[in-house]
Amino acid sequence: MTAIRQLDLERRLRMAEVDDGELVNLLTRFFPLGRYTTAREIELTNGSITLTVVYSRRTGRICGLIPAEGFPEELVAQIETEIEDKLVSAPVPKVARFVLYAHVPVVGYWRYRDRIVLRQVPAGSPQPPHETADHPLICEIQFDGAVDPWVNSLRSGREPRQLALLLTLLVPGLRLAGQSAQGWILIPTLSALNPEAPMPEMRSEYAQQGYYVPGMLNGRPDSLSEQDGLPDIALGPIPRGIEDGATLTLREDMATYLDTYLQLTPDDRRKLLRAAYWLHLARKVFADSHSASFQSLVQAVEALTTVPSGQPKCPECDRVIGVGPTRLFQKFVAKHAPPTEGSDDERTHKLLYETRSQLTHGNSLLEVDEETGFVTPTPTRIAEGQLHEKAAEVCRAAVLGWLRSHAPDEAAFA
Repeated sequence: MTAIRQLDLERRLRMAEVDDGELVNLLTRFFPLGRYTTAREIELTNGSITLTVVYSRRTGRICGLIPAEGFPEELVAQIETEIEDKLVSAPVPKVARFVLYAHVPVVGYWRYRDRIVLRQVPAGSPQPPHETADHPLICEIQFDGAVDPWVNSLRSGREPRQLALLLTLLVPGLRLAGQSAQGWILIPTLSALNPEAPMPEMRSEYAQQGYYVPGMLNGRPDSLSEQDGLPDIALGPIPRGIEDGATLTLREDMATYLDTYLQLTPDDRRKLLRAAYWLHLARKVFADSHSASFQSLVQAVEALTTVPSGQPKCPECDRVIGVGPTRLFQKFVAKHAPPTEGSDDERTHKLLYETRSQLTHGNSLLEVDEETGFVTPTPTRIAEGQLHEKAAEVCRAAVLGWLRSHAPDEAAFA
């Protein structure tokens, strides 16, 4: 029996061509047992045959498939056929549908080419009882699927989620729905709804959080839904705050931002999505921790900056003498979210990073997070709240400014 060489195995299994996650998931069909052997290696086995998957320390991508001695040719041929049929075959257009939440009610329909649709939930669907709540909407994103439903399930959770995360960057009021979150909820009883009842009555129930639209989220259709008489979602400047009767507004240059994102290099896309992740997390954790939210806002900018290597260090304290994280943050913000004339933004930007550093190193918490009980807002708490609001504004503007700087024509943005 001729032993297969590593390079031949990697070529035949299309290691450099197919998605890492899809490849490993397919391999586990043939090797159901696995264990981590080092920080960079996973050893897959079916009890008698072993395949070692090696990941690059620099990129995190698969960089090697090492067959054990005696790896049978018949098995290589079986895996090769599965990869050809399921991962390399011509893509099939599919659409992922899921729920997003907006900070205001959503009325109408919006479409970006043949890739994305945002639309209101069907008439009669449950709605929150007041305006300051999570308002559901349907998001549809077309992706390159496959005939095989298993591959579709993997792909529907990758690019569609990335584009949905990008939408939360472009429209601050959008939020991804939580994944499989469970917890205790309070449900009013009939007596609680009676205004004459002396004390509201409640019952507790452990339940799954989420929003379901019957018929809209079943399966993966092949095309985006049509407008079907719905009005257009309004386009224009995104208002600050929430006004009575307001509905979701999308920025006029949404398509230009999306076009710019899609022409980024893979590395730049990953950087931007990391920044979008931190901005999204900042909103998500705000109710539990203003301090963690503040850190996440600054982290979004840091996701797009890189401290130059090889900078000189102080011989006594070993600290970098050159451009450090603080200065990088200030330079990045000044370039991509420049201060307005006559403002004190430069000093504020320095304060943003200084506050973030104190929070990160555990030296402090924002006063609102200190366990002091209910107290009247102090000047410190008010000032920190204003700084948090400024951080949200500046860091999002800087990330969007970075994206605009990668467009062929920045003048195309509104």
